[in-house]
Amino acid sequence: LDAVRFEIGDTDESDALLQNEEIMYVLDEEMDSVLRAALRCCENIIARFSREVNKKIGPTSINASEAVQHYQQLADNIRRRLQIKAMIYCGSLSLSEEEKDTRNKDLKKPIFKRNIMSHQ
Repeated sequence: LDAVRFEIGDTDESDALLQNEEIMYVLDEEMDSVLRAALRCCENIIARFSREVNKKIGPTSINASEAVQHYQQLADNIRRRLQIKAMIYCGSLSLSEEEKDTRNKDLKKPIFKRNIMSHQ
C-alpha cells in the first residue's frame, strides 16, 4: 500500500487522492505488483481529474488539466519501467556467464539442441 502511494506521489494523508481500499483492491487485482498497481492507480486518477474543469475564483485557480498531464507523464514513466522489467533474458552471451550458467544446477535446461531437425 505504502509503496504504491510512494510511486504515484499520493503520500499526503490529509489530501489523499485514493482511499486505502481502492489501492488494496488494485494491488489484489494486479497480484501484488507495485508498478502495475501504480499504473492502474494513475489511470484512475487521470479519469477522475479528466471529469473536472479548470476553475479560477479571484487569485485562486484549480487547474485539473495540469494534474491530468502530470499523471499521464507519470503513467508513461511507469509503463517504461514495466517494459524494462519485462525484457527477455538471453543468457550465456559471455564466456563467464556461460560458465556460471553451466554450474547453476537450478537453471532449467533448454528443450532444443543443435541439429535437432537432422534425422540421422
